[in-house]
Amino acid sequence: MASGPAVFQQAPYHRPQPWRHDDADLLDSAHRLGGERIMLDTNAAVERINKVQDSDGEDTTPANEDRQQAIQRAVGNPSGATIETYTTGGTAAEQLPDLSIPDGVTALVVYLPANSGDVFLGDTDDQFIPLTDAGHVFEWEGATLSDLHIRTNTAGDGVGIVFEGGT
Repeated sequence: MASGPAVFQQAPYHRPQPWRHDDADLLDSAHRLGGERIMLDTNAAVERINKVQDSDGEDTTPANEDRQQAIQRAVGNPSGATIETYTTGGTAAEQLPDLSIPDGVTALVVYLPANSGDVFLGDTDDQFIPLTDAGHVFEWEGATLSDLHIRTNTAGDGVGIVFEGGT
């Protein structure tokens, strides 16, 4: 056996061709798979939809413009933002302002870096959630911020309030 470098021959490269079908190929494929031969006009205009199927497969009327707008308001992003600060007047528990939070939106209650002490959040009777340093945030998914109360060790300390949508 002769020794020497091995010689490898590379197979010729074949560029893949784009996937192409003509109508006959598609119909034959559908027929082989047990499908019916149908023609679909993809350039047709839809003038009116009288019925749609619900999640149970039952026929029902489609959403009208008012219903579509209500759905968009419920699931779409609200416009604008609410950004406020609230500072306490003393060291007793105080109710946060009555700011309405849009459905599906989370409000952030943020510790203010200028605070000289800890901030505690909770309900009317007990404020047991501490915010003790810059960057500490409490997420609230209620309908309004007035359900929360704040207590501080120093009058004038407070929180920032941030959420999507106006008040």
